[in-house]
Amino acid sequence: MARRSSTITGVFGIACLGIFWLALLVPARADALLRPYGLYVWLAVLASAVVLTAVAAILGSKRWFVVTALGAITFAGFFVRVLT
Repeated sequence: MARRSSTITGVFGIACLGIFWLALLVPARADALLRPYGLYVWLAVLASAVVLTAVAAILGSKRWFVVTALGAITFAGFFVRVLT
């Protein structure tokens, strides 16, 4: 049962990353999405994506660590871009 719940947790993490990358790849939509919710909500979405995929990696398959690393790189890049 732990493997199934870790898969569901990981899919939610990938969904958070997917929503963020979709907003980045379509700039017109990104501006429309970023304004009403604010910057901190997007940082929270990315942070939750990293945490959810890390939980999936710990509880289930170690392949989730790859997704966790990609999420952490995305979070760090967005964080650095925000600070500059």
